[in-house]
Amino acid sequence: MQLNVASLHKKSIIDILISSNKTHLVVTGAVNSGKTTLVQELVKSIKNDGVDQITTFAKEKQCVLFKTNYCREFAVATYDETVATQRCKMKIVENTFSKKCIDELDKCINSSNKWCVIDEIGYVENSVKEYQDAVEKLMKSKRCVLVLRKQNSDFFNKIVNDENVFVCDLDEKLPQVTCVIMASGQSKRFGKENKLLATLFDKKLIEYSIELAKSSLFSKSFAVTVHKEICEICKEKNIDCIFHSFEDKSDAIRLALKYAENSNALMFLNSDQPLVSEKSIEKLLLSFLYNDCIIRLGYNNVCASPVIFPKSAFKYLMNVEKGESGLDAIKQSGLKTICVNADNEYEVFDVDTKDDLKELMET
Repeated sequence: MQLNVASLHKKSIIDILISSNKTHLVVTGAVNSGKTTLVQELVKSIKNDGVDQITTFAKEKQCVLFKTNYCREFAVATYDETVATQRCKMKIVENTFSKKCIDELDKCINSSNKWCVIDEIGYVENSVKEYQDAVEKLMKSKRCVLVLRKQNSDFFNKIVNDENVFVCDLDEKLPQVTCVIMASGQSKRFGKENKLLATLFDKKLIEYSIELAKSSLFSKSFAVTVHKEICEICKEKNIDCIFHSFEDKSDAIRLALKYAENSNALMFLNSDQPLVSEKSIEKLLLSFLYNDCIIRLGYNNVCASPVIFPKSAFKYLMNVEKGESGLDAIKQSGLKTICVNADNEYEVFDVDTKDDLKELMET
């Protein structure tokens, strides 16, 4: 089952919204998709910059109410069964949207707060050009978060198509990405034992990657390894495994590509990074959804792994030469690369030595 954006953790969505570097943020989606709940969490992230809030909400078969930081709620529309449209049976109260609401927007425009949140802009506003102009004026004066009821209207389309607006559609499906666990390393710096079989807390290192790869976030998952023990663990954990005897990482990459030749994108997950979180994977997938380029997890804007490669990069991965890695494919492709920041540095920490393992144990 292909998940949609609304199924993700709110913090994952908010992190991508905030890091988009767009001036304005729009949240849209179907009724009960979680738009308001998401925006309420988003407000907590931006409150230190100061936030004005404009709230418009309907009471079923009664009225539409409007309120801001600066005024109590008042009715801007009332229910009227005779209204011709099937979707909205509300009739606008005279001099509300066209005057009183605009006065309240002006207060927000003139405030020192850097942000303004409007939750939500629905159907009744479509017939009030003066109010639409006031919203546009507001968007020119400060950063805005707008909750938009999904609809096909000139006003809705104008906002979501603005180049300064980042749109998060909670109904949108996540991209279908295949997860490849890279588990063919020789553990030369770790000692005689295979580091992927070493125990961190209550699990083997490889088991962390397997559990993450089996997430419903991925359309397909499998491991690539030269180790029979890893194959056995994969079998026990019910995840596909490609067993091979090649020595070079480039061969493992080509095997993965061949096995996933019908995939639209691949995410390479290093099996010696046990603390990569599901929330970070969500952020990688969201960033890929909105950008369709190479996406890398990092920390403090220093790129690391995992890495998502779009299909347009597969030919470069397939031509990686002996002694090279996926990083060389990134350079050769010339494709845009985006770094998505993990919540902490240990998510991108890879275990090469027993001291590294000990450091993770002590975090």
